[in-house]
Amino acid sequence: MSVRIMTAVWAVTLPDSEKLVLLALADCANDEGDCWPSMATLARKCSKSDRTVQASIKELVAKGHLTRNEVAGKGCKYIVHPRSDVTPEAASPPKRTTPTPEAASDKPSRTINSTSDDKSSSVEKPALKPEHIVERWNDLAKSGLVRPVRKLSKPRLTQMRTLIRENEISDIADAFDALARSNFIHGENPRGWKPTIDFLLRPSSFAKLIEGAYDGG
Repeated sequence: MSVRIMTAVWAVTLPDSEKLVLLALADCANDEGDCWPSMATLARKCSKSDRTVQASIKELVAKGHLTRNEVAGKGCKYIVHPRSDVTPEAASPPKRTTPTPEAASDKPSRTINSTSDDKSSSVEKPALKPEHIVERWNDLAKSGLVRPVRKLSKPRLTQMRTLIRENEISDIADAFDALARSNFIHGENPRGWKPTIDFLLRPSSFAKLIEGAYDGG
């Protein structure tokens, strides 16, 4: 997850489906905007059909918010780069209507209120969940940097929820960045040791990661 990219996505004005898809991609991306999620992963994150996600991706590419490249042997690579220079749509002029007795009264319009509420709640900020941490960890494992998660036990699930509850998302992102750049953690140590996800979930290890104790060799 890239907090920087996700913050940029929130600042962009887009239709609901396109914004959800771009947020889901940012949730998978590193700070350079690179990510490799499957179509099934994106559809699950957005609660949309594959067809809707594919249509949204096509629009996002056309609008300059996303680059999509097919990579042999790795599937599809996306680069998320939200544009902030898009000209907003011109507001439509208000239509002249003759107020009816009900519209002219002091009573609020329930129809207008409910429509406004629906629009404001149609796109919700995705919360960080244990499965997001597992996905990001296994992305590192695909590159051979750490050992993959093969079993999500109850103790691990409890530790992940504690990690999310007790730390800022930015700190969790920093910990993953530290994992990605540490040669020691990648096996360049006397024992050839590579960590399992339990290493990240230990408070002492997590603190050392975000403080830079494992940077470099």
